[in-house]
Order: sequence, then structure tokens, then C-alpha cells
Amino acid sequence: MSEGKAAATVVPASSVDTALATRIAALLGRAFTDEARVADYTESERLRWADDIRRVRAADAGHAILMPRDWLERFPSVRNLDLAADRRMPAWHLVRDGEGYLAGHVAIFERSFKLGQHRRFQAGFIEDVATEPSDAGQGLATLLMREAAGFGASRGYPLLALSTRIPGFYERLGWGRWTGDVTLIGREDTRTIDRAMTLALTAGGTRMLTSARGKSFSVREPGTPP
Repeated sequence: MSEGKAAATVVPASSVDTALATRIAALLGRAFTDEARVADYTESERLRWADDIRRVRAADAGHAILMPRDWLERFPSVRNLDLAADRRMPAWHLVRDGEGYLAGHVAIFERSFKLGQHRRFQAGFIEDVATEPSDAGQGLATLLMREAAGFGASRGYPLLALSTRIPGFYERLGWGRWTGDVTLIGREDTRTIDRAMTLALTAGGTRMLTSARGKSFSVREPGTPP
């Protein structure tokens, strides 16, 4: 996958149709059932989804084979796209097509951030970074994350944030680990975000991250009480 490849297509969540939502769900199933991720499942989860995992792994990338709904609903993109278009939270899906299949996906959800003593501001939270396993090693995830940063900057976000189990990959792209507490205040619940990372997109974002280093910050979904 070279730098010369066409840029990702950016699709607002409100414009994602059933066909694209299905392709995103199918890609998440293929990307998140590799051996490393399945090793993190509980024993009961591995037993519960063993047949589905084998079915998804054995399928050709061009076939939209889906994991069960209770598995897919762990992904913010899937839960959001299950809603009627006019009820979806503000988000953008960066997608890259392969030859007859969806090769890569990154979702950027717009959130209200409260970072240390700074005023609340709008920024992007990255979710559901996925690439087709058969395209591994071609640099697609790197390209998508660079494009996500560019898109965030075009939206005027001072920074982006995410949570990941592979921090080394993001560190190579300039992201930094956040050592303070991070809380996601959602429409349905409030939870702590583990293994959070941040990326400044502007000089102002750099100053905010530097001054609040090690402190807590919160990320609030639209529609939650202030």
C-alpha cells in the first residue's frame, strides 16, 4: 500500500447506508478475531463464539460474513449505525476500498472534552480502527491514521484521543500515552477509559496537553446531561 493510493473516503455517520454499515461490521469481525485478540477473550467467550470465529476467518474478504450481534455491539461504530440516521451521534467514517472488499476503516466521533482546568472543547475520539487481515504489512493502518489526523485538523479539533491495546503502533505516529484518569460520560453509562493516548493537532492542543499532563480528563457524548 503506497502513499500514492487514493485518499480514504470520508462518510458522515448520518449518511452511512445499510450496505456500508454491513461492510464495516464484516471488516470489524475479520480484524478483531485474529489469534492475538481471541487470546484476550475469556474462556467462556472463546467457547461461545468459536464456531463464528472459524466461519469469519475462513471466509473470503469479499463476502460480508458477520459475527453475532452481541459480539458486534461492543463496537461504538456498530451501535451508532444501528440507530436511525437522524439519531446517530456525530461521527465520520474513513474507509478505504480493496479489490471487492472494505480494506480499512477508522471512525472519528466528535466529543466534548474537559482537560484539566481548561474549558470544555470539541475534539475527536478515534474508534474501531480496522484493516483487512489479508492486507497486513502494507501500511494501510498508518495511512488511515494519518488521514484521520488530517481530517481532525480540518474540523478544527485541537487534539484527538483514543484507547488501544497496541500503544507502540500509535507512538510511532506521534501519539503519547496519557497517565491520568480518563472518563467517558455516555448516554447509557459512565466508564473509565483504559490505555488512553492523545495526539495534538494544533499548537493550542500541545499547550493544553502539556499543562494538563498526568491529570484527569473527561470525554462526554452528545446528548448527556452537562
